[in-house]
Amino acid sequence: MVRAVVDEVVLRRVCGTHEVMPSQLDHLLALAETGRVLLMVLPMHAPWRPVSTGSFRIMTLTDGRQIVHASYEGGYVVKALPTEVNEFASRFGDYQAEALPPSESVTCIRKLRDEFQ
Repeated sequence: MVRAVVDEVVLRRVCGTHEVMPSQLDHLLALAETGRVLLMVLPMHAPWRPVSTGSFRIMTLTDGRQIVHASYEGGYVVKALPTEVNEFASRFGDYQAEALPPSESVTCIRKLRDEFQ
């Protein structure tokens, strides 16, 4: 299971060309429909918008340990100390708290896709 919070600004930003955006958004919708990807959109109108300097992933290893892989403009860093992982888990919880629920997020992505057509 993958849980992702995506800023609405990112979904609106044209990657490639304007014409390719509907198919990119369709791909996200297809992933959400698999049931293995839970997408949550952080709307532009969220009353409290947590700030992030880059993306990060919290991964659970086969032995049960968790690590964080955080990307930023200059590269990436891997965090493995429980206190560091907990800090990122808390930040992810903040993003989830402000994000649209998954069903509303899918509706939001569909509306964005329609705006590009």
